[in-house]
Amino acid sequence: TSAFGWFSVAAFNKFSVQVDVTQNVNTGGLQFHLQCRESSEAPVVQVYPVLTFPTVTPSYTSALASTTTGSFILSTQDTFTSCRVGMMIATTDDGSDTGTAAEQVSITLTGRAN
Repeated sequence: TSAFGWFSVAAFNKFSVQVDVTQNVNTGGLQFHLQCRESSEAPVVQVYPVLTFPTVTPSYTSALASTTTGSFILSTQDTFTSCRVGMMIATTDDGSDTGTAAEQVSITLTGRAN
């Protein structure tokens, strides 16, 4: 829901979020976006991929095709208090998410203090 997944970035004037996918077993690949806000009451801003008019609803970027593994960085130099990373499987999962069929994704926050 809209209340989950937020992490604080208030102590940073510049930060990046690294996404590492070490196992990707699905059809359609994985898609991601980065959303942030200036305060808990402020509206949510989609930072990546950048929304351009007339698109105003949250969207995702196709980061890694099915079975592809690797890393990429989502970053911003804007000032926010909290952010979250959204991730979805583009088409369908294989349905047997155990062992070698489970997606394995880690997300790391790195920032420069104010």
